[in-house]
Amino acid sequence: MWYRAMYPRSYRKPELWIETRLKKDMSLKPRYVAYECASYLKISKVMIPHLIRVAQRVKQKLRMREKVRQWESSKQSLKQSSKQSLKQSLEQSSGQTLILAVGSSNGR
Repeated sequence: MWYRAMYPRSYRKPELWIETRLKKDMSLKPRYVAYECASYLKISKVMIPHLIRVAQRVKQKLRMREKVRQWESSKQSLKQSSKQSLKQSLEQSSGQTLILAVGSSNGR
C-alpha cells in the first residue's frame, strides 16, 4: 500500500480511528467516515480513495465480529437449553419408571 510508504509509522492510526468511529455509529457510510478521518488526522485529500477502502474493510470486519458474537451466544444458549431440557426429561422419565415399578410390584 502506498499509504504505508508515505506514512510508515502511522499507517494503523487511520484504521484505528475509523474503527472507533464506526463502533460508535455503524450507520455511517464509509465515504463519510473517510472524509472525516482525512480532516481529523490532517491526511492529504489524495489519500481519500485509500481511506474509503480502509473504511469499507473495517466496517465489514466489525459486521463479521458482530455475527460471530451472535453465533457464539446463540450456540451457548442452545447448549444451556439442551442441557436443561435433557435434565428435565431425565427427571420426568426416572419419576415415571419409579411409579411404574411400584405400580407393577403392588399389582402382582
